[in-house]
Amino acid sequence: MNQNCKKDKLKLSDSGNRSCQPRYPFAKEAGSELQNINYKDWLVMCLDEKQSISNNQQRAVIDSALLTTSDITQTILNIGNTATSLRSPGMIAGQILLLVIRFLWTKISGQRKWTEMIKTVELLIKKALIQQMYDEAVSRLEGLEDVVDRYLKALDDLHIDPTNLTLQEEVRIRFDAADTAFIAAMPQFRPGVAGGDPQVLLLPVYTQAANLHLLLLRDAIAFGGEWGMDPATINTNYNVFLTRLSSYTDHCRNTYDSGLQKAHQLPPNYDYKSNDFPWISPSLKDGVWGFEEGYWRHVIDWNYFNNYRRDMTIIVLDVVSLWPTYDARMFPIPVKIELTRELYSELMGQNNGENQDQIESMIVRSPHLFTWLKTIKIGTKQPKSNCSQIDQYADIKVTLHHTNDNNLWDQTTVIAAPRTGEQVLENSSFGRVELSGTYSPYMFRFYTPYNGGGYFVGRDVPNTTCYSPHCNGWGGCSQSLSQIRWYIGTEIPSSSLPHSHRLSYIDGCTTTEPYFDKSTYISAWVFAWTHNSVGPNNTIFSDKITQIPAVKGNGLENIATGTATVRRGTGSTGGDFVQLIGNTPAGEGRLHISFTSLGARNYRVRFRYGSTTGGRLRVSTPTGNKYTNIQRTYGGGLPTAYNEFQYADLGVQTVYANHWFVIVAETGTNVIIDKIEFIPA
Repeated sequence: MNQNCKKDKLKLSDSGNRSCQPRYPFAKEAGSELQNINYKDWLVMCLDEKQSISNNQQRAVIDSALLTTSDITQTILNIGNTATSLRSPGMIAGQILLLVIRFLWTKISGQRKWTEMIKTVELLIKKALIQQMYDEAVSRLEGLEDVVDRYLKALDDLHIDPTNLTLQEEVRIRFDAADTAFIAAMPQFRPGVAGGDPQVLLLPVYTQAANLHLLLLRDAIAFGGEWGMDPATINTNYNVFLTRLSSYTDHCRNTYDSGLQKAHQLPPNYDYKSNDFPWISPSLKDGVWGFEEGYWRHVIDWNYFNNYRRDMTIIVLDVVSLWPTYDARMFPIPVKIELTRELYSELMGQNNGENQDQIESMIVRSPHLFTWLKTIKIGTKQPKSNCSQIDQYADIKVTLHHTNDNNLWDQTTVIAAPRTGEQVLENSSFGRVELSGTYSPYMFRFYTPYNGGGYFVGRDVPNTTCYSPHCNGWGGCSQSLSQIRWYIGTEIPSSSLPHSHRLSYIDGCTTTEPYFDKSTYISAWVFAWTHNSVGPNNTIFSDKITQIPAVKGNGLENIATGTATVRRGTGSTGGDFVQLIGNTPAGEGRLHISFTSLGARNYRVRFRYGSTTGGRLRVSTPTGNKYTNIQRTYGGGLPTAYNEFQYADLGVQTVYANHWFVIVAETGTNVIIDKIEFIPA
């Protein structure tokens, strides 16, 4: 935080602090060059190809929206990471709400942070929100800003004189006014039919407004008694909170899915001169593009789809995954939360013509227990004969391990040809990768959070003239490589160091040059990232509630028989699930998971789960077997709606310095386990 934001005593409604922003590593704030473009002009630029905005402008808008929303997510995560049960923003009415609105409303930006979110979705699905809906949304946001500000000012006054009955009544009045404003505004942020373009375009606005409303309701539940609110009214607000939590979550997840389908169906009509994908040079000759376009087309198609999935996970789903912890009765003290979902960068380079769905199955990992990247091994082969000294790559191997597990294994992600050499990177905390190439990447630099030089693989592209890889030697397909060389960095945007994500996996696609040396090599690269909220040891904390995602187990038994599997998450839970099926002729499924703590302490343990059958879980521990009953929560398939998840209580357990569970679904039980939670007893 900027030095000007540091004060001995912080007022909730201090408007001066509203303008403070987290540290940016950029020379100027992302998106600032577009802040004076009004929405009507933006619509023209989006819809008129002759006035299309540049790639840099598009990226600035998207990055700004990503930074705003990721900073909000990180702020909520930090409350659980750094706070104790005695000192936490969550223990002061309005404090979390204040921390969040600083990123959304500032003196200088007005509603710009919100409109950047709308513009981001327009760019991701190639659609535009009509002016009337845009104007109505902005008008509602201005009204919400006003009522939230008045509510926080009333809290300021009450904090100075907490027993003053008049001030307590003023807080209740301001709370009711803000609650009413949110209830009226939320339908305006989901106009039209379910899953239609307007709802998808306004989804980030809906998500952030819902986030504020849930935090407002949390205040009334946790602190309403201090405002003179009677118990019946507090209970009513709690029931409203639960209803809104469910409906907001389901709308966000369903609308995200609708947008994902729209992104999947985008036509890959790509003008290479637009520079939308900077790793396809706008300086290509038309003849060269004609030969190579087919080897880029489906890569572009997959990137349109994946860009929506990645960016909207950060902008929408990460925030949604935090909402259950706003329940002040289930989570009365700070919560250590971990996001285990995995995000993929753009796939850069060429392939052999595999379509979007084939690329997806080739490079995106199937659901798995959470893994940690230990080593990267890149196999090299002889430089290509067509262009002297351009490096080629034969295979990629990554060394992985599970949480609290010393067993390492090598996984070969892609093989193109026999290797003649190998480059090994031992560091496991890379937060950024820079690439250089022409038709495909040839040189890489891997960065840890604080190492300035990076770790090199390969060499820069030489200044030479070469035929494009897939041409037959016709003169129109030769070009100077210096004209089409590119340099690109790939990472998940972050406001400060260390990076918000760490490199978790590398994969790619191959292509074959049909002429000249007829070689096959890795021609497209993709990098996967996991969130730095995930800890390496499953540490259980004594001063906060600790959530351990089930996918952070270190082993499954009977995977081959299908009774223990990892299933794809719904998106609103922050990661994937573990499914266990009770004793069958195929054998019972088991999940092994281990923990660390500071010593023997007592915790109440509960599981967040979904089940089609009900039944019982058996949990083997160092001190014997424990049992908990579960209920049938949904009909079939996988749990998708918020209320299809419930909690099962294992009771108070003593957790030792090095502890473990073996979780088994007993006979007839089919259960999806999302998280295990430890509450200090």
